[in-house]
Parts: sequence; structure tokens; C-alpha cells
Amino acid sequence: MILSSHIRRLIPDFAKAPLRRVHRGLRAAAGGGALSPFAHHVRLQAYGAEFRFPARFRFHRKVARVPPSPTWKSTFFGALCRDERSLFLDIGANNGQTLLEFAASPAPQRYIGFEPNPVCAGYCNDLILANDLDAAVYACALADTAGAVSLLVNPDVAHDTGASIMAGLRPGRELRGVPVVHLPLASFRGMIDYSDIAMVKIDVEGAELMVLEGAEDLLAEGDAVIICEVLRPDDRSDPEAIAAQGRRLQALVEKHGYGIYAIVKATEEDRLLRLEPVTAFPSERWTRETATLNDYLFARPHHLDLFRSVTQNGIGFSVSTG
Repeated sequence: MILSSHIRRLIPDFAKAPLRRVHRGLRAAAGGGALSPFAHHVRLQAYGAEFRFPARFRFHRKVARVPPSPTWKSTFFGALCRDERSLFLDIGANNGQTLLEFAASPAPQRYIGFEPNPVCAGYCNDLILANDLDAAVYACALADTAGAVSLLVNPDVAHDTGASIMAGLRPGRELRGVPVVHLPLASFRGMIDYSDIAMVKIDVEGAELMVLEGAEDLLAEGDAVIICEVLRPDDRSDPEAIAAQGRRLQALVEKHGYGIYAIVKATEEDRLLRLEPVTAFPSERWTRETATLNDYLFARPHHLDLFRSVTQNGIGFSVSTG
């Protein structure tokens, strides 16, 4: 309860101690000092489970706009992360949507996320505390080297989910630079056993090649299935530079025995229809119509056998080998 010194002088001494106790009780009920005495949690259904959403900065209004029912991804999580050692890596955790999708799945709850936007990372960790999840989100970007860079965010949206460390991704737009640290995934080898990683999601707004170059030892030594967003060129970006980056990304994952499959979805139902093999990433420019066509699966042949068995158990999508 933050009061000006003038108002505090008007409060009788005998009333100050009870007011302080009320203040402490409100803070505890709200989940801590970061939320102020007016903070609260909103209970909502998301991905087939009920969660407590901390209402800090009204983030819950955006994060809570998630489907109440399970999605194709949560079914994937349950199929791939089946034992207690299974670990899910979420690279580009945003505001915690995938965190909740994983937590709602039948998979054992071992999750590590990375999110460079400090505002979003803070909210993710609030979600983890509010729902007592076996998870952690680190406030850093993953890249091919260790260093510092500006995260380019919409100046009007502190929790911008489209923020990027790639300066050429959306040229000509008014963006604000937020200083962030970037590290290669190899920096975390002391705390992450690569053999435990069953699945990786990468959503890093154009920096996916840097992420995987910094995680090449995971590609070489591990056996994780990877869901990766690869964006088409912006209408003001250099399409040749984006295409060259796509070719390097394709060569890197194929070098380690991964095939690339487009994830084709029925967007009105958030339902997976099929996996289609990809011989090259699309080079046409991004449009609103292609906004849902940027998700890919990097999988080895034996992963496809697993997906086929999962299909027989009710996911209902097809796997094409070309």
C-alpha cells in the first residue's frame, strides 16, 4: 500500500501497525511484492487444463487468449516426452503460451525455456511460480556465440512477441533496442543432459540459424525432434539474404540426418493435417495469408515411425515421405 508521506502523517499512530499487517497480507495473497497489493491471479482454462494467470501488466489478457482445449502440439508433447527424464526446450518462450501448452499435456513436466525479452521472461517465471511447475525460463537469447546485442521491440508493446535480435528482419520500422545477453546452448551443458532432450521448439524471429549453429553439438549427439518457425522475407527485407540463410539452415540440419517437413494445419481448429517434406524453404514474401505457414518439423526417419504410431492413436494427421 503505497501512500504519500503527506497522507501517512494523517494516519494516527495506533492505526499504522494494523494497516501494515493488512498490507503484508494483501501482498502475500497477490503472490509477492512484484505484483503490488492490487495484484491477483485469474483462473482460466487453457489447452485442456486450469491455470492461474498472474495479472501483472494485464499480460493475462493476451496470454489467456489461448484455446481452452488441447492442441496438436500438446499431443506431440505427450507422445515424445514420455518418461521422467524427458526434457522439453523452448527457445523463444514469449509470454508462456508453449509453457502452458506443455504443462497441460500428459508429458512429465520438465521444461527449460529461453526468452531474451526481460519483461516476457519475468512473466513466464511468474506463471511457473503461480502454478508450481517444474520449469525455468532464462532471460537470454540463444545464438552461435556469447555476447550482447540489441533486442528490437515495438516501442509501444513491452511484451512484444515479435521482438528479434536480427536487425535486417523488419527494416524501416520504428523499433526500440533493449540490451540483452546471448549465449550458445553449449554454455548450458553443465546443467542440461543432451540425451534427455526429447523435443525442442524454436521461435526466434529470424535467428534460428544462429540458434542451431550454437547448438550443433545437440544436433550431432542428441536425438531431439525440433519444431522450428522459419519466417518468409518481410516486404522490406533482402529476400536473397533470407534465402541464403534458409539454405545454410537446411544444410546444417540435413548434415545431421534430419529431414525437413512443413507442418500443415487446419488453422480454424488448430488441428494438424499433415507433414509434407520440404526441399527448400519458400522464398516468397511474408503476407497475412502465409502467416500460419511458417512452422516446420526437423525429424529423423525413426521419428516419423513414432509419428505414424501416434497417428494411429488418434491425432489424425498424415506423414508423407515425398
